[in-house]
Amino acid sequence: MKKILMLTLSLFVVGCGAISDPNEEKNNDNNPTTNSSPSLSQITGIYDASREINHQTDEIYLVIRSNGSFIYYDHEGDSFNNGDNCYHKRLENFTESALGIFLSELTSIISTIELVEGKILITKGNENYVFPSSDRKESEFAPLCD
Repeated sequence: MKKILMLTLSLFVVGCGAISDPNEEKNNDNNPTTNSSPSLSQITGIYDASREINHQTDEIYLVIRSNGSFIYYDHEGDSFNNGDNCYHKRLENFTESALGIFLSELTSIISTIELVEGKILITKGNENYVFPSSDRKESEFAPLCD
């Protein structure tokens, strides 16, 4: 079952949230700023991809590295998985085909990514996923599950 969940995660980056108008660009201090075509170096960081499912939290983090590695850490000890206090780690490599457009080497699915005020908006087809930036460090996603 866990492998199916991880495969689903690789095909459809999971998350929830909404943005009023991802194409709108605002540049003053009182309004959100949008970068609709960020480079890979601009999206490098750690994002909280956790989600609520049936009133339970599925704790997932996405680490994006400057080399195109997208690493998912799924906590097994959360209320959704109710397992051991460890993380499943899954790697997916992306290539930047144009600014803001990324191709998965694993699934060949094209995604567009926008930066909106400390969050990333990932679009795959008609699906939008919003992940806020996280203050967590990658070293905190330990121990790894067997």
